[in-house]
Amino acid sequence: MATRSPRPPATWPRTSRPWLPREPPGPPGRRPRRPSRRRQVHRRRCAVGGARRAGARHRHRRRGADRPDDRRRVRHRRRGAVPRDRGAGRTRRARRAPWRPRTGWWRGRSRGDQARPRRPRRRVPRRRAGRCGGTRRPRLDPPPAPGERTLADEDPARRAPARVRVRRDARRRHRRTHSRGRRRGDLGPARLSSDRPHARPRRPPVAEHTRIHIATDAPYDVVVGTGLSAELPGLLPEGAERVAVIHPASMRGLGEAIRASLAATGRAGHAIEIPDGEAAKTSDVAAFCWSVLGRAGFTRSDAIVGVGGGAATDLAGFVAATWLRGVQHVLIPTTVLGMVDAAVGGKTAIDTPEGKNLVGAFHEPVGVLCDLALLTTLPLNEVRSGLAEVIKCGFIADPVILDRVEADPAGVLDVRSDVLREVIERGIQVKAGVVARDLNETGADGTVGREALNYGHTLGHAIERYEAYALRHGAAVAIGMVYAAELSRLDGRIDATLVQRHRDVLGSVGLPTGYRPGVWDELVAGMRLDKKSRGSQLRFVVLDALAEPTIFPGPDPALLTAAYAEISR
Repeated sequence: MATRSPRPPATWPRTSRPWLPREPPGPPGRRPRRPSRRRQVHRRRCAVGGARRAGARHRHRRRGADRPDDRRRVRHRRRGAVPRDRGAGRTRRARRAPWRPRTGWWRGRSRGDQARPRRPRRRVPRRRAGRCGGTRRPRLDPPPAPGERTLADEDPARRAPARVRVRRDARRRHRRTHSRGRRRGDLGPARLSSDRPHARPRRPPVAEHTRIHIATDAPYDVVVGTGLSAELPGLLPEGAERVAVIHPASMRGLGEAIRASLAATGRAGHAIEIPDGEAAKTSDVAAFCWSVLGRAGFTRSDAIVGVGGGAATDLAGFVAATWLRGVQHVLIPTTVLGMVDAAVGGKTAIDTPEGKNLVGAFHEPVGVLCDLALLTTLPLNEVRSGLAEVIKCGFIADPVILDRVEADPAGVLDVRSDVLREVIERGIQVKAGVVARDLNETGADGTVGREALNYGHTLGHAIERYEAYALRHGAAVAIGMVYAAELSRLDGRIDATLVQRHRDVLGSVGLPTGYRPGVWDELVAGMRLDKKSRGSQLRFVVLDALAEPTIFPGPDPALLTAAYAEISR
């Protein structure tokens, strides 16, 4: 039902300025109220609990300056185009001359063109001339009698050539011919790859699903594989009557498919659409999600499913952590960055104008499904962005990841390759081990703890804030890792060889290793709001050696400036 402001009655006085809204007569001494011309749409609610019907969709509408332009007017051809100039001084276009046959037009050339070499025409052989000047049919020899030998039998060279079989269908010329003596559908004997010198070597078989256990106080599994849709219903709580599927606008089809599959199991599914990218990690979008959960009647026994990249899973986890002080949620990351970093570990947060991930909570999911089939439509730059987090795990804990990337940089960029799956699983295992020892990033065991996962993030987050989040997270972290390596080298912790390895590995997959000069003061101001800072002291995660991270508290400002000069040349 739509409620609009009422129309002005016909008895209202006319005004000399018809472009202004008409004013109704009111009581003396009081200025009449103008209609606001606003419209409020009320959805019809169900009778039970005021909840909306199952399968309802909720979209977050952005208002104000950040609202995207409405481009529906240019969706069809020639709509929204600039009109042509039809002024008085514009000359009229001359009429097109009538069509006339050109010389030699049937031969494919016009007058003045050079004659092309003509193809020889196929002609029917003429009949042989008879004695009287006429033509006659060629004489045909009578067929041989049974048992009679012919010249062809005596001399095989005089046999008539075999008849050439004419192609019956021109479309069959591109079909693959079958080997002699093999029927269609008969594959013949098996052949090894060594019998085919130009064949691609077969890859070793890979397990369908890999389960990585996260051994925290509330343990859960991260499942890596393809076709994981059947795993989702088993991860949700048994008493969940309502499930909210939070997904970005670009994942509308996937979010609706997940909602429909959950509705088929008897649960009331609600699809909540949020903006793409970092625009979703705001308090306004979180409040919109809370409003939908409240109107739908979500309780503590219900659940939330987060679908999308790192920003979408961060927001879904934050909404689940804050609604009724915590409800269960399942994360389905659709990017390499989300699978390796954002969806694992229980960190949830949103951004503020002052910095990134400044408002958040620790709230672990009940399960994470990393379906590699969802990566097939991922843009190449998004794959590169996620590989920055994978390479980070190689520098702080697992150097085998670096060996895989250096051996086959093109393979890790292929979303269907086994090497990408291997480095993704290794990155998840690195984070699983770190999170199991220090979930809340306290460093109580005297080691660097979970802060090691922030390698390259101190400067990376400051660059993202300076770029207004137009730069991808992985690209900013790659620059931050090279900066941290230069800082370690200037402090005497590592040598120049390891610093160069940072540049080589990151550059081999297309990630940046330097940043613009002249903005150091702005970046320092952004780093002071980093989560690792203590008071006015900056703290960086650096390397004492390969796979040996540590905390560098309060470095000399001159050392910080010199390290930035090394990456801003």
